[in-house]
Amino acid sequence: MSEPSEPEFPQSEPPLPTPPKPEQPAPRPPVEKPPRTETSIELADAVDLPPLTEDGQIGDVDKVVVLGKVRMSPDVTLTVELVGGTEIFRSGRGFHLDQDFGSDPDLAWLVSWESEARGASPATRRDVARVSLGGDKLLFRWLEGAAEAPAGYLRNCGLLVSAGEVRGFAPLCRPLAVEPVGFDPDHPSTKPVFLRNDLPEAGALRLQILGFSAAFPNPEMDPGDTVGARKKIEVSFKDATLPPLMLRVEFDPKPHGAQIELSLSCRLPERQQFRPLRIKEVEQLEAQVLATGKQLESVLRNLRTNAKMRMAAQQQLQKSAPMAAQLTALKKFCLAVGAGGKMYFRVYAQYKDRQVDLLAAPPPES
Repeated sequence: MSEPSEPEFPQSEPPLPTPPKPEQPAPRPPVEKPPRTETSIELADAVDLPPLTEDGQIGDVDKVVVLGKVRMSPDVTLTVELVGGTEIFRSGRGFHLDQDFGSDPDLAWLVSWESEARGASPATRRDVARVSLGGDKLLFRWLEGAAEAPAGYLRNCGLLVSAGEVRGFAPLCRPLAVEPVGFDPDHPSTKPVFLRNDLPEAGALRLQILGFSAAFPNPEMDPGDTVGARKKIEVSFKDATLPPLMLRVEFDPKPHGAQIELSLSCRLPERQQFRPLRIKEVEQLEAQVLATGKQLESVLRNLRTNAKMRMAAQQQLQKSAPMAAQLTALKKFCLAVGAGGKMYFRVYAQYKDRQVDLLAAPPPES
């Protein structure tokens, strides 16, 4: 009998190999976002455009004038407006600004001149200048066509630049520096004319009194310190030592200049009306009053003067003494005004809420 065989057990399968762990990707470096450009507009207070030569040509047609710097964030739009282009002339003529959609990749605008339509002829336009954004600079350049139009009048205008909520304004001229108005007490009215050949329409012009030299005490202006064409400002000077004074300032702009007429008057003691102030008349009246005062003092010193005459002389002297003091102070005022009395002012063009200074005689810096 054979021996029983050992039971057979199923052999276990070898364990499956462990799959390798997937390699972790290397961490990506953080992406640096480009710095966000903050919108800003920094325009010049005023610029000088290249002038026209005497024969009507542009002096330097290739010269580029930098109006200022403009930086914009990507989500804003730049707009440029011409201020005063149609207000500087009578209706029918003027400058216009439109965006230039030409091949130049930069943002650009064209300034055109529109002539006045006469009869059946339509008005015509001619491009005279170009405004463009080159990098972060806003540039101005004349075009060849400027020589065939009164391009010099563009200096009376300004450019209003907007980017989102940010705005800037650039006048296209620097004000012409002129001398302040002086005074001559021997001639009560002066008519200085300040010339500039391309001033705008008189209706756009304003005169502002910026102040007076120290010879004029405490000025008070009516209706205010600013006046338009063919209007006047009355200035009174408050000083207890002086008789009432009045300066009338009239503004009468001309096609090629600005005329300012001054008339200084005074209401002399014992007079009812204002009269033109003349130093010779003041000196004569002062001499008469001083002579009268001396006579009255002589009467009072005379021991033979009776009580009635003494009282009358005393009353007259009480009136003549302050009158003499006023006339002496007035003569001193006239001499000071004649030696260095000045009125400081500016002439500017007003276009709605924008101003362009054209002539300026500012007071000296203290």
